[in-house]
Amino acid sequence: MDLSLADFDLVIQPSEAVSIIGALVVVAAQSISASTVISPEMLKVVEKPKAQVITGVFTDTAPLVGKMTAVAIAPDEQFSSAKLGPPLSTGQPIGPTYRGPASVTTPH
Repeated sequence: MDLSLADFDLVIQPSEAVSIIGALVVVAAQSISASTVISPEMLKVVEKPKAQVITGVFTDTAPLVGKMTAVAIAPDEQFSSAKLGPPLSTGQPIGPTYRGPASVTTPH
């Protein structure tokens, strides 16, 4: 017996179609400057075609709130950890600490 697609009734629910062709990702709801602490109103979750989703993109806004941006982010630009700055409130210096000139002993 030969079968073809015409022999079947196939119904795809909208929620199933989204998981096949798209992904929910976090994007900037507005322009965000570098070195800005992220607040909830700066973010939104949108659906993007899977081919346009960047590697490491966040899918939930919660881990981003309170973090600092390392670079400027344009409206609708996707968020990945590469766009975040150093953790806040660690009590540790962010960069190298200047300790003054090194003392060098030279023979006389």
